[in-house]
Amino acid sequence: MFNTDPFETINTYCRNRQISPVFRKLLYAKFVEEYTDCRKQNANLTQAQEDTLIKTLLHDNAIERNLNIVKSEVENVVNERIKLKEKMYKIKNVGGTIFVNIVSSFIFTALLILIFAVAESEIKPKIQQFIQSTPIEKIDKE
Repeated sequence: MFNTDPFETINTYCRNRQISPVFRKLLYAKFVEEYTDCRKQNANLTQAQEDTLIKTLLHDNAIERNLNIVKSEVENVVNERIKLKEKMYKIKNVGGTIFVNIVSSFIFTALLILIFAVAESEIKPKIQQFIQSTPIEKIDKE
């Protein structure tokens, strides 16, 4: 089928340019996809035409073009995943914020009730003592 090993050609191209092994595999998958599409469109290729097709698909310019396409596709997938995670985080964050606000409101209310109860028990006797010890005429004069 192939006179030269397409994966080895792509592997050599990537190794010389220090391209990640992940992208090497994606480039090979892209090569197979393009080769298969061309073969489906042109089922009756001669051996010379098939060799030309393979050489064209494995040319440095074609590999570079496919590398840019693959990088773009990977970037799009990663960005979609990031957006999905951010959306899920925001939903969880809103739910957590509402829960925290409700709990803090209950705690604040309980503290206010406690403060008023303590204040009433501390201040009420002092106010009553002040009222009983101070004559009404003295209060009116001031």
